[in-house]
Amino acid sequence: MTKIRPATAADLPTIAEIHLKGWLLAYGAFMPADQLAAMQPDKRLPLWQDWLNDPKKLILVGSTGDGIDGFLLGGSVKEHDIRKGSLEGFDCEIYSLHCRAEVQGKGLGRALISAAAAHWAAAG
Repeated sequence: MTKIRPATAADLPTIAEIHLKGWLLAYGAFMPADQLAAMQPDKRLPLWQDWLNDPKKLILVGSTGDGIDGFLLGGSVKEHDIRKGSLEGFDCEIYSLHCRAEVQGKGLGRALISAAAAHWAAAG
């Protein structure tokens, strides 16, 4: 059963670890070692804490069993260099969505996106 909830401070080390593993899986072969070193969970915890304390940010965690298997970070639309189309009319976006490799393809990411959309819709 998939469970989604807002993140707490106690979740941040696990979120930072899932974030790093997601980057390693997707970009590890292309990223410089110093950039990967800067993403080590212990170095990123202050940043995650800032995001958790920011009322304009949304951090959700999801699980398919025990523990945390994925997260979503979102908030207000950031400045983007968009070559085609526009973000006009949008007021929120997903910045980061990562799930553990072993649960990918099982609907957790979709559930996190759905929960974020419901949260933002309820907030207007």
